[in-house]
Amino acid sequence: MTSLSKELYQFILAQGIVSSLGSAAVFNAALASTMSWFFRHRAMAVGMVAAGSSFGGVVLPIMLSKLIDRVGFGWAVRAVSFLFLGLMSIACLTIKSRLPPRPTKFVLREYFDSLREPIMAVTSAGLFFFFWGMFLPFTFILLQAQRQGMSRELTVYLLPIMNAVR
Repeated sequence: MTSLSKELYQFILAQGIVSSLGSAAVFNAALASTMSWFFRHRAMAVGMVAAGSSFGGVVLPIMLSKLIDRVGFGWAVRAVSFLFLGLMSIACLTIKSRLPPRPTKFVLREYFDSLREPIMAVTSAGLFFFFWGMFLPFTFILLQAQRQGMSRELTVYLLPIMNAVR
């Protein structure tokens, strides 16, 4: 939906909320599946799953910036979406859980009960501020670099470099 967005609230809904929820669901499902299959080499397997996120953070910004110059913003975002569709089709066909699912009743209150414990509440708040502080520079580093005189051709590669060293 980002490729069709015209207003700010549409971008926030598409990129800030829906895309984030989808990415979290995909990453957590792949990580949970990996955790259930590997015992001896679990750390290496989880590291490889997490490395895929950084690899995507290197390839996608370069791909998107080059495509925007060639085909425009809308079709560049659609091309990335088609890439995701193909990769997610493979993931849906190949990733499965080793253990059968245990159906449980969804109770929203259970998710918030743990926040009554001070240690969990402080840890959650700390993680919120950690990720906020960690990813906020990703948003503004390109603008800051351009403001300091760096060429646009070079600033395109700052985000992939930051993702590679993350």
